[in-house]
Amino acid sequence: MRNLLKVAALGSLGLWLISCRGKEGPQGPPGPQGPAFSLPRDGYVRGTAIVNDNSGRRYVKEFSYEYGFSGIVERHNQDEHSISFQRYADPTSVAFFGPAASFYLIWNRANNTITSQSINLTILISGQIGGRDSLLYFSFPPSSSNVTNTTEVSNLALGANGRLTGRFLAICERGGDNLVADTIQGSFDVAVQPARSLLRTGQ
Repeated sequence: MRNLLKVAALGSLGLWLISCRGKEGPQGPPGPQGPAFSLPRDGYVRGTAIVNDNSGRRYVKEFSYEYGFSGIVERHNQDEHSISFQRYADPTSVAFFGPAASFYLIWNRANNTITSQSINLTILISGQIGGRDSLLYFSFPPSSSNVTNTTEVSNLALGANGRLTGRFLAICERGGDNLVADTIQGSFDVAVQPARSLLRTGQ
């Protein structure tokens, strides 16, 4: 009987709490606008692109991308490391949609050689090709079977201050009726940091 009284009392309290809720008041003013997204400015990937169209016209474009987060260095064994970093032309870039550069390298630090490399570059040629702005995308190694390339990353150095520097050269040859070669060369200086595992042990 006593338990039934407790249940009845709790039920009455619950109904009272619900019934005591009044009408909703007017909505308050909106909060302050949060800060706009902006990539930090750090180092650079810069260089010169010499681009040829199918009719043989040549276009020369200098580029400099200076916005992006620190790159990542991950150690795989005693000598081999993977290095990845990106740099963008626009500090508000959130994806690889505008002018940008992306590098992924496998580096043997013992003899300072690059054993594998993947370089993606997006370069804006303003008002030169057919009077229009053209956003050109270059991928090394290429994804197309009728494209061959030569890619070289040299003078790679990782300083004690966490700065990675080096030079790159990429030559892209497009097959077809007219053999067309594009050349992109430049240098980079970016901050990198060791990869951190998200897994914790001992738990």
